[in-house]
Amino acid sequence: NSWNGDKIHGNHELLTQVLREEMGFDGFVVSDWNGIGQVSGCKPDNCARAVNAGIDMVMAPEDWRTLYDNMLDQVRSGEITESRIDEAVTRILKVKFRSGLMERGLPSERAASFAHSIGSEAHRELARDAVRRSLVLLKNDNALLPLDPRGRYRLAGAGADDIGLQSGGWTISWQGTGNVNSDFPGGSSILDGFARYAKQAGGDVALYDPAELGPTPDAVIVVMAENPYAEGQGDIDSLAWQQGNSRDLALIRQLRAQGVKVITIFLTGRPMWVNSEMNASDAFVVAWLPGSEGAAVSEVLLADPAAKALYDFEGRLPMPWPNSDLNSENHDLSVSEYAFPRGFGLGITSNADWVTLSEQAIGKKQNLDEWVFDKGVRDPWTLYIGDDFDWSVRVGPRGAVSGRGELNLSVVDREVQEDARRVEFTGNGEHLSQIYFQFEDPVNMRSLEVAGGALSFDIRLLKKPTEKVLLRMDCGFPCSGQMDITSILSEAALSDWQKLAFPMECFAQLGVDSSKVNTPFLLATTGELAFEISEVVLAETPGSADVMGCGELLADA
Repeated sequence: NSWNGDKIHGNHELLTQVLREEMGFDGFVVSDWNGIGQVSGCKPDNCARAVNAGIDMVMAPEDWRTLYDNMLDQVRSGEITESRIDEAVTRILKVKFRSGLMERGLPSERAASFAHSIGSEAHRELARDAVRRSLVLLKNDNALLPLDPRGRYRLAGAGADDIGLQSGGWTISWQGTGNVNSDFPGGSSILDGFARYAKQAGGDVALYDPAELGPTPDAVIVVMAENPYAEGQGDIDSLAWQQGNSRDLALIRQLRAQGVKVITIFLTGRPMWVNSEMNASDAFVVAWLPGSEGAAVSEVLLADPAAKALYDFEGRLPMPWPNSDLNSENHDLSVSEYAFPRGFGLGITSNADWVTLSEQAIGKKQNLDEWVFDKGVRDPWTLYIGDDFDWSVRVGPRGAVSGRGELNLSVVDREVQEDARRVEFTGNGEHLSQIYFQFEDPVNMRSLEVAGGALSFDIRLLKKPTEKVLLRMDCGFPCSGQMDITSILSEAALSDWQKLAFPMECFAQLGVDSSKVNTPFLLATTGELAFEISEVVLAETPGSADVMGCGELLADA
């Protein structure tokens, strides 16, 4: 963070004069992960200015030993005083003693005493209460909510049955990505809640299937959800929801055109510009991140069999809700136009007519690029590995191993934490293993193909292939196109990062329909091969990539 352009890690006025002397803070100050390296004149392993400014404990994950040696030298030279080191150590020890940490013993020796209470019913009820009381109702046309639990309802959207999306970042793993419902024993999804409570009243609840026959649902609950993120990977340059690929909006409008009532639930850790989605919905609820107790959402949205609300909507916005995707005057500043003020939130009995919100975006997507992996897997794609034991092993936050054990994927660092993946094939030539990115719905990339776009990725080869390597793109398999890239990898230098690009036109010549791509990248081999990969993108202009020509690529196809 910066204040007036000055990094706070090195700001003595804020960390010492304001925080300690004026505000009386008596704890200790911890740096962010490698945060001292952003101070002017500093590096992650060398920053006397940060220590002198008031940082007491430094997070230096890779360079801690060099930092330690440098700080010793700086104390010897007087650049950091010995009294400043004593002060920092004293602050840290005081907090440890105050908290009882020094007397409680090892965590491993006292963990068992808490085993009975972790995930207890009392804890879960407290969590459910927090969920119920934090839901913010922004729209409720014609008093659609609460719903009659005896009705016929369908749930749709990425967050309908996904506790991982309900939980967000810093859940099980750093970014919180790749978690599945089974990772949350005793937890419940939003679908679980609707199915449970509606069933008790004689209702009919299931996931939405556009091919389903039968009566039209009384309503469809569309659960929009941000992919989990922590710092870095959660950074965005626009508040626009699903900019350039408004699949949630398309579904909502499609349902409304069929005469179906739509209640939209938004799972998010921050306010986003969703004017179009709100306009198109009959009701709109911000559910934030309800965590493992998603069922509590349905307790507020469903009435009892007598049509009486079980709970009211108590949640109020803790910040103004944006009425634009960017600041119209300066895109680098926070938005200044708001659809709803801080503290806004409807109750079940609120009588508020909906005023159509502006759907005119200030910012526009600058290019046709479709990012698949950038510091992490990008929405809406999911990373899988597989073989004939299981072709669809979803890769979790710590990696994955294929069913046969001949493909191992792990998380590694390239430039920042967890921004690349290491892929190790160990086959003996008999069984095919593959790594791929996929989305259940096809994505139209025809404009990208027409513009001369290419599948581009950064790769660092660690072991050259021993068998044929195929690169494939699917448009709903068996609609696909594949090319042999064995010679390209065999001739590549080991241990050096390089960018490769394969024109979409080549995949089209091999049979790919670019208007419905659902697997933009699949790499498969039966042999040995090892590499690291990052920055996978369908790029309008591949940049510095070594773009292959279709002639040489298709010769071996």
